[in-house]
Amino acid sequence: MPIHLRVPMLKEMTADQMTDTLVVTVFMMQTVSEAECMCSMQDLIEYFQDVPVSVCEDIIRRTFRREDLDPDVRLSILRLMLRPQCKALSTGMFPESSYVQLLDIIASQGTTLTYLNLKGVWPQGEQLNNLQEVIRNLPHLIVLKIPHVANDDVLATIGQHSHHLCKLDISGETDISRGGIEAFIFGIRNVPQFPLKVLSIGNPGEENIRTQDIALLINALPNLISLGCYSFVGSALTHTTAKETMLQYVHDTLTDSDRLQVISKLCPKLHSLYIDTPKAGVISSLFRLPQLRELKLNCFSCDELEKFLQQHENNLTSLELIVGRGDALNLHTIAARCPKLTTFECLKMTSLTHRDLAPFPCLEMFKISQAPITTISVSYVLSQCPQIKEFFVDYMLEITDGEMEELLRKTSFEHLEVFYVGSARNLTTNTVLLLLECCPMLGIIGNLGGWNVPPESVLHINQLIRDNNLDVNLVYLEY
Repeated sequence: MPIHLRVPMLKEMTADQMTDTLVVTVFMMQTVSEAECMCSMQDLIEYFQDVPVSVCEDIIRRTFRREDLDPDVRLSILRLMLRPQCKALSTGMFPESSYVQLLDIIASQGTTLTYLNLKGVWPQGEQLNNLQEVIRNLPHLIVLKIPHVANDDVLATIGQHSHHLCKLDISGETDISRGGIEAFIFGIRNVPQFPLKVLSIGNPGEENIRTQDIALLINALPNLISLGCYSFVGSALTHTTAKETMLQYVHDTLTDSDRLQVISKLCPKLHSLYIDTPKAGVISSLFRLPQLRELKLNCFSCDELEKFLQQHENNLTSLELIVGRGDALNLHTIAARCPKLTTFECLKMTSLTHRDLAPFPCLEMFKISQAPITTISVSYVLSQCPQIKEFFVDYMLEITDGEMEELLRKTSFEHLEVFYVGSARNLTTNTVLLLLECCPMLGIIGNLGGWNVPPESVLHINQLIRDNNLDVNLVYLEY
């Protein structure tokens, strides 16, 4: 039987109760006169005066998770709870009419924050002045996330005032030019070993920031290990003057053999590589990256990948494949040549098959979507993955209750947490009950809407789950 639902901790229950009471109190304050409201707010300030900062942060976090809550209530609670020594704030989504108030509260009361996530808040025009004031007043920031809003002035302000940043997200549709990048670099010029390691910039798949300008950032940031979603890092490296970088993750597009050679030379610590539409010969040359552990390919040749795997030993732990062209991909080759693989994902492949049997000794995630795979190959994978935690196949399978029972009886699935098969009309309630019996860590079973499991049986199984206090979710999506 799967694990039981955890009994809520007293601390969590108390925090929920306190947050609910505070939300109701602040909401009711909006219905009284201004004088009464001011008096009630003063009472709340005195009541929460000695509450630990960790509790204040927890109440803010719980309140801001409720994005359907009136924004004025959320702002009032932020004004009440954000105080010195608070370290982290994630705002969630707010309506544009609340941006100025929100940013002003953060600027005046959040001066000790080291983590600020403004995803869901998109100031524009004059509102960017308020965002810049936030950046000026929060000099201790280590992590700053402001996607889709940065421009040259904002980037320049970050360079002038945020000298402790380790992670910066200014990705998405932004208005950043070479001038803004140069101003940012000028701002950090006197900071020895500027600590920024992760800079997410640009829009995925779009060269909205020139590679020559990204090269300036690579030159100026000695500790940089990733440029996040920027999709032309390899091209940018061809323009850099650095003899070597600290980059551990590279995303490049239309990579050729010459560019891969530049990547291998300038990125000796490269750990993760994403190549979109590699040109002929590139995959065959991946042996030049001895530290490579995670590989993602999009619009690639299955034949070239299989040839590379057969010819070269590798230490890959993660392999993600999207839109493979050519013959069917042989799962046996991947199992045999990638013995340390823990994650394998495929999307939009021609087909997946296997010719021989080889174990996946370390595989924990097997995820296939929009890629034809036979029931025999599915049975092979399930029987050869002793460490599997997540099994996801979004494709129509002919596997039967009898075949599933044989697998579950012969193979240990002691680590399995997710079992999802999108369509399997031969699987019935018997398989669901058998999964519950044989998989002690199972938390998700689906998609029962694509199985031969009627809605009334789902209701019955859900009742069984509740009666036994099991921590299991049944996914039922009708096709």
